[in-house]
Amino acid sequence: MFASGVKTVVPSSSIYVSSGDVVANSFDKTDFTYDSQWNELDLSAIVPAGVKLVHIEVVHRHSVPANWMKFKKLGYANDFNLVQFNTRVNGVDDWYDVWIEVDTDRKLGYKAGASPTKFDVVIKGWIK
Repeated sequence: MFASGVKTVVPSSSIYVSSGDVVANSFDKTDFTYDSQWNELDLSAIVPAGVKLVHIEVVHRHSVPANWMKFKKLGYANDFNLVQFNTRVNGVDDWYDVWIEVDTDRKLGYKAGASPTKFDVVIKGWIK
Protein backbone atom coordinates (compact mmCIF):
# COMPACT_ATOMS: atom_id res chain seq x y z
CA MET A 1 0.00 0.00 0.00
CA PHE A 2 1.29 3.47 -0.87
CA ALA A 3 1.04 6.47 1.41
CA SER A 4 0.35 9.96 0.20
CA GLY A 5 3.29 12.33 0.13
CA VAL A 6 5.64 14.28 -2.07
CA LYS A 7 6.15 12.69 -5.47
CA THR A 8 9.64 12.96 -6.90
CA VAL A 9 9.64 13.18 -10.67
CA VAL A 10 12.87 12.60 -12.52
CA PRO A 11 12.76 14.97 -15.49
CA SER A 12 13.63 13.61 -18.92
CA SER A 13 16.73 15.82 -18.89
CA SER A 14 18.11 13.96 -15.85
CA ILE A 15 20.89 11.49 -16.46
CA TYR A 16 22.63 8.78 -14.53
CA VAL A 17 26.27 9.61 -13.81
CA SER A 18 28.55 6.70 -12.99
CA SER A 19 31.41 7.06 -10.50
CA GLY A 20 33.49 5.15 -13.02
CA ASP A 21 36.07 2.50 -12.28
CA VAL A 22 36.27 3.05 -8.52
CA VAL A 23 39.51 1.77 -6.95
CA ALA A 24 38.53 1.86 -3.26
CA ASN A 25 35.54 2.02 -0.94
CA SER A 26 34.00 5.44 -0.50
CA PHE A 27 33.48 4.70 3.21
CA ASP A 28 34.26 1.80 5.54
CA LYS A 29 33.28 0.81 9.07
CA THR A 30 35.68 3.34 10.63
CA ASP A 31 33.66 6.22 9.11
CA PHE A 32 30.53 5.46 11.17
CA THR A 33 29.41 5.90 14.79
CA TYR A 34 27.71 2.88 16.38
CA ASP A 35 25.44 4.40 19.03
CA SER A 36 21.90 3.54 17.82
CA GLN A 37 21.28 7.28 17.24
CA TRP A 38 20.77 9.17 13.97
CA ASN A 39 24.06 10.60 12.64
CA GLU A 40 25.12 12.36 9.42
CA LEU A 41 27.14 10.93 6.54
CA ASP A 42 28.52 13.67 4.28
CA LEU A 43 28.80 12.63 0.61
CA SER A 44 29.70 16.11 -0.71
CA ALA A 45 33.36 15.20 -1.34
CA ILE A 46 32.18 12.57 -3.86
CA VAL A 47 28.73 13.65 -5.06
CA PRO A 48 28.35 17.00 -6.88
CA ALA A 49 25.84 19.72 -5.98
CA GLY A 50 22.31 19.31 -7.31
CA VAL A 51 22.16 15.52 -6.93
CA LYS A 52 18.81 14.09 -5.82
CA LEU A 53 19.43 10.31 -5.75
CA VAL A 54 22.59 8.37 -4.98
CA HIS A 55 23.29 4.80 -6.09
CA ILE A 56 25.27 2.92 -3.43
CA GLU A 57 26.63 -0.54 -2.87
CA VAL A 58 27.03 -1.82 0.69
CA VAL A 59 28.82 -4.91 1.94
CA HIS A 60 27.84 -5.71 5.53
CA ARG A 61 29.21 -8.48 7.75
CA HIS A 62 28.79 -9.05 11.47
CA SER A 63 29.45 -11.85 13.92
CA VAL A 64 26.02 -11.37 15.54
CA PRO A 65 22.77 -12.13 13.68
CA ALA A 66 20.23 -9.35 13.13
CA ASN A 67 22.80 -6.58 13.49
CA TRP A 68 21.67 -3.59 11.43
CA MET A 69 22.37 -0.19 9.94
CA LYS A 70 19.81 2.22 8.43
CA PHE A 71 20.19 5.03 5.86
CA LYS A 72 17.63 7.71 5.03
CA LYS A 73 17.48 11.20 3.61
CA LEU A 74 18.82 13.58 6.23
CA GLY A 75 15.92 15.53 7.73
CA TYR A 76 13.26 12.85 7.33
CA ALA A 77 11.54 12.48 10.70
CA ASN A 78 10.01 9.03 10.25
CA ASP A 79 11.56 5.60 9.88
CA PHE A 80 9.43 4.32 7.00
CA ASN A 81 11.20 5.70 3.92
CA LEU A 82 14.65 4.26 4.57
CA VAL A 83 17.04 1.49 3.66
CA GLN A 84 18.01 -1.08 6.30
CA PHE A 85 20.99 -3.42 6.08
CA ASN A 86 20.79 -6.56 8.24
CA THR A 87 23.15 -9.40 9.12
CA ARG A 88 21.39 -12.56 8.00
CA VAL A 89 24.11 -15.13 8.71
CA ASN A 90 27.00 -14.67 11.15
CA GLY A 91 30.33 -13.92 9.46
CA VAL A 92 28.94 -13.91 5.91
CA ASP A 93 28.96 -10.83 3.65
CA ASP A 94 25.55 -9.40 2.78
CA TRP A 95 25.60 -7.30 -0.42
CA TYR A 96 23.11 -4.50 -1.06
CA ASP A 97 22.69 -2.32 -4.14
CA VAL A 98 20.31 0.57 -3.40
CA TRP A 99 19.18 4.05 -4.37
CA ILE A 100 18.62 6.68 -1.71
CA GLU A 101 17.68 10.36 -1.62
CA VAL A 102 20.14 12.90 -0.27
CA ASP A 103 19.44 16.38 1.08
CA THR A 104 20.61 19.57 -0.70
CA ASP A 105 23.92 19.40 1.19
CA ARG A 106 24.40 15.81 -0.10
CA LYS A 107 24.12 14.22 3.31
CA LEU A 108 22.43 11.04 4.50
CA GLY A 109 21.15 10.19 7.94
CA TYR A 110 22.35 6.87 9.31
CA LYS A 111 21.72 4.86 12.43
CA ALA A 112 23.85 1.89 13.43
CA GLY A 113 23.68 -0.77 16.12
CA ALA A 114 26.82 -2.61 17.25
CA SER A 115 30.04 -2.17 15.27
CA PRO A 116 30.15 -4.69 12.40
CA THR A 117 33.08 -6.80 11.27
CA LYS A 118 32.77 -5.12 7.87
CA PHE A 119 30.71 -2.24 6.50
CA ASP A 120 31.95 -1.01 3.13
CA VAL A 121 30.13 1.60 1.05
CA VAL A 122 30.83 2.45 -2.59
CA ILE A 123 29.14 5.41 -4.25
CA LYS A 124 28.37 3.89 -7.67
CA GLY A 125 26.67 6.90 -9.23
CA TRP A 126 23.88 9.43 -8.98
CA ILE A 127 21.02 11.21 -10.73
CA LYS A 128 21.02 14.98 -10.90
